[in-house]
Amino acid sequence: MTIRKLLAIACVAMAFFWAPSVIPTKFSREPVRIADVGCGPVITWQAADTAFALPATPVPCVTPSMKPPWVGIGIAAGALSVIVNGAIVGKTQCRELTTKEAITSILLPFIGMLFNEQHSLCGRKK
Repeated sequence: MTIRKLLAIACVAMAFFWAPSVIPTKFSREPVRIADVGCGPVITWQAADTAFALPATPVPCVTPSMKPPWVGIGIAAGALSVIVNGAIVGKTQCRELTTKEAITSILLPFIGMLFNEQHSLCGRKK
């Protein structure tokens, strides 16, 4: 078999494997009903692969007393800033980030790029 046929067989097998995860159905062990849990109605549609599972517990709704996850957002912003800064420095200056530049990018997301060293290695022979 050629690689194309093997790839096609693999794609069809993946489609059959993942299809129940995206097909909505209303089946459950108990009669389908909409229950009010305080945040609004619980959605009775389920994916076909979870329709036969035990009834799901309702997701807690966000109340005014819950605080947003600023620590996680800050860590994600710092990581994204290092990735973007590394891509910019690699493309424009043909070098990798220094440790100081990476730490500055983590601590000052997207502002730390302004403090990068400006020495380009593009066109240099080693």
